Order: sequence, then C-alpha cells, then structure tokens
Amino acid sequence: MEENFSSLFFGRYETALDEKARLNLPARLRRMLPDGPESTLMLTPGSDGCIVIFTISAYSNFWKKISDNQEFSMEKVKWLQRVLGEKTVSIKLDKQGRFVIPQHLLHHASVKTDLLIIGVQDRIEIWNAKVYEEYLDSHDISFDTLSKELGI
Repeated sequence: MEENFSSLFFGRYETALDEKARLNLPARLRRMLPDGPESTLMLTPGSDGCIVIFTISAYSNFWKKISDNQEFSMEKVKWLQRVLGEKTVSIKLDKQGRFVIPQHLLHHASVKTDLLIIGVQDRIEIWNAKVYEEYLDSHDISFDTLSKELGI
C-alpha cells in the first residue's frame, strides 16, 4: 500500500528546552512543513517513550489507521482513541519557531531539558537522548541485515 505524505521529515537534531519548556523547532524541519511556520501541528504521546509531532494531514492518516484497524477488538480501539485523544494537543509555532510542550508529554518522554529530535518520514519525534540510545541498543537489529531483508 502506497502512502502519500505531504511532508517527509528526516534528520537528527540535538537541542534543549528553554526555561519556559519551549522547544525551538529546527529551521530545516520548519521548512519541511506544508504550510510553513503557520502550520498547525499535533503533539501526541508516541510509542517507545517519545513525543510525536504530526502535521494535520499525517495526524488524520494516523487516526484513520487506528479507526480502520480490523485486527483488534473495538474495545481496544476505543481505549486507544480515548487515551490518545485526551493527551493530544494542537500547537502553532511562534514567530521564532518555538512552541510549549505540555508537562504531561514531557513526563511521558522523560524529557527535562536536553532532547533529541528526529525526522521519521511522516512525523517528527522528540526523545530523551539517553532513552533513544537505549531503545536502539535494546533491539537486536542491524541496519545491513534489515536493509537486505527489505531489498533496499
């Protein structure tokens, strides 16, 4: 199944929150936003201990995948919809490209000040850098082996 992404995000960026828990989204990522700095973005808890930033279009696709899932019971789907719906926030960047990350999302990702931002195709992920390195180390997957399996 081919997916149509309005933005393709990539790259690794190490940065820190300011004293007001604001994150300055790197300029390279801001330029990849479909509507530029005026974009509305959706912040939601991600799996594996990160915070996910979606464009509205990618967020809509994300919800469609959840709602259309035929492999799980309706009870599990409703539970996930409620939990994510309750914890998701919409944001707009200020003129300097900053936005506030709510405390509940910082807690979810174990972020205090220093963080890692990575572009992951249709989304941007915010990580505690140590948690991300532990995540990578905990998976017994090599890039070479996986890329050969995928035929790339």
